[in-house]
Amino acid sequence: MAENWVKKQRFDGEAIEVLGPAYEDGKPTGEGIGQWQHKLDSRKEILTYLRSGERYWYGKEGFGTERRKNPA
Repeated sequence: MAENWVKKQRFDGEAIEVLGPAYEDGKPTGEGIGQWQHKLDSRKEILTYLRSGERYWYGKEGFGTERRKNPA
């Protein structure tokens, strides 16, 4: 673990060193990141993907994994 110390000022005015961020940037790498269209070959596959997405977000069936049984 790389130590990254940062100087900060405490509530009483004294300067102290605290441990700064100790994580790596979570940026995705690779070609086509975030673009779903390159995974689908034909127009029919794209339309099927979009229709199922609309059904998931706007459907009234209501028993999806993230949908509430009793709306707020």
